[in-house]
Amino acid sequence: MRYARIENGIVMEIIDFDPKGRFTKEIEKQFVECDEDTKQGFKYDNGVFSEIVKIATDEEFNNNIFAEIKATDSDLIRLVEDIAEWAELQGFVIPQEKKDLISERKNKRNMLK
Repeated sequence: MRYARIENGIVMEIIDFDPKGRFTKEIEKQFVECDEDTKQGFKYDNGVFSEIVKIATDEEFNNNIFAEIKATDSDLIRLVEDIAEWAELQGFVIPQEKKDLISERKNKRNMLK
């Protein structure tokens, strides 16, 4: 007999033994009987297993996160540039080291494109 552990309607893992008494009651409740064709990633809804849901690999996840970080970093750099420009227009003096830092970040941003 095989059992699938369901979490949020997705098969997270499959075991080949009865889960009763081997896990906490809370985890035991997550298991349902399944057939040999059931695989990790299948959907489970109203007692029916269906098509595979793609589960992102660590590499895919990391690539997406880094893309988001680059986009966010780029937006922040633009914001800092805009604030520095506004401050100068208002008569504030921006120390040269800060201007250099902004310029360095801008160059890095342009290299990421």
